[in-house]
Amino acid sequence: ICEQGSPEAIFSNAQQPRLQDFLAKVL
Repeated sequence: ICEQGSPEAIFSNAQQPRLQDFLAKVL
């Protein structure tokens, strides 16, 4: 989806279902 370490890009694509997975790794 987006390069790892780019939360801004992920938040920009909040429609992506992997957003929760990203947050789970960060938190």
